Amino acid sequence: MEENNKLQKFDLDALPAFFKDLTEEQQKAYLEKLANDNADLKKYANEKIIDSKVAERDMVTDIEFLKQVETEGKVIKVKRKYRTGSGEMDINISGGDKKFIIPILVVIGIIIIAMLFILFR
Repeated sequence: MEENNKLQKFDLDALPAFFKDLTEEQQKAYLEKLANDNADLKKYANEKIIDSKVAERDMVTDIEFLKQVETEGKVIKVKRKYRTGSGEMDINISGGDKKFIIPILVVIGIIIIAMLFILFR
């Protein structure tokens, strides 16, 4: 009866043509291997789904954090690595208060222009 239950889990039309030519012991071993491979595949897929959900939650948390930082008037640089179900993703974010960043960029630009003017004069 147990052997029939194992066979019922698999579509006999989906099994390879050589399956019918195997001995009963070989059929049993083949079905066990097929069931183990199926369980391993489901476990692997579930791990990838979990990785993707964790990465998604981490990204949402980081975005919410960045929204708070911008309202506090700070300049921030964030470098994060997320492990998703399809691989790894590196994110580099720089930003913050534009009222603070723009004057710094202007001052740096003026310094660079002054140095170039002095060097080539």
